[in-house]
Amino acid sequence: MTTSTAIKGMLFGLVGIGISLFWVRTRLIPRWAVPLEPLPTLPWRPVHLLLLFVGYVLSSQAVGLALRLIYGDMDRGELGVLPTLVASMFVFLLLAVGIWALGSFLGARLDAYGLHRAPNRGHFLRGAHLYLVSWPAIFGASLFWMGFLFLVGADIAPQDVAKLVQSTASHERWAVFLMAAVFVPIVEEFIFRGFLQTWLVKTRGALPGILITSLLFALLHGTTAFGPLMVISLAAGFARHITGSLWPAIAVHMCNNAFATIMLFQGLDI
Repeated sequence: MTTSTAIKGMLFGLVGIGISLFWVRTRLIPRWAVPLEPLPTLPWRPVHLLLLFVGYVLSSQAVGLALRLIYGDMDRGELGVLPTLVASMFVFLLLAVGIWALGSFLGARLDAYGLHRAPNRGHFLRGAHLYLVSWPAIFGASLFWMGFLFLVGADIAPQDVAKLVQSTASHERWAVFLMAAVFVPIVEEFIFRGFLQTWLVKTRGALPGILITSLLFALLHGTTAFGPLMVISLAAGFARHITGSLWPAIAVHMCNNAFATIMLFQGLDI
């Protein structure tokens, strides 16, 4: 890549982002616009976030210890994709259980997480629609971010988990796909959009709440994938906020992970 190529890619990327934004503002928002229900009274306080963070750290340490007991001092990259995914999801699952337990103790109801309505076909159709509409922005953000990383001299390397998924044995692919495209989106969306975004929107406002949640989500997944994941996270946050339900956000996440997993199975870098 040259400097001129990077700049051109960034400009094309901005065009892609603009196309998706135009479509969302002129087509989706008018069609999806309904009176927003008041957000439920949330019982959490900043000290509870600290407790959850401590729980997350302890869960990570416990899972890491369990891996060392099972596999010895083997490097994480040598474990294989399935143990790595299971370990990662188990940490987040423990955090989700902690959120649910603490929320129940403090009196939070299902509507606090956007789970007061059962999932239906409309939820998943909306999520899939939004994901497709976001594709120009996802691709554009990838171009823009890659160009930016090149210009600042940052290292551009694929995510470790992406390299592991590419090397998945054929007999494990169904389990990896189910984990990546179904279980991971449900658990992560409950934590980020169901819990964190709801709390931040209530305390900081809609735009800051969605932006902060999306930023944290994208940063958690590494530097290289930050650009496109920021768009995907914003799409999920928008879906959660405007529909009042967590299920469309889960659908956005599922669509992305399913597509990415299939592409990686085909040996393509994304």
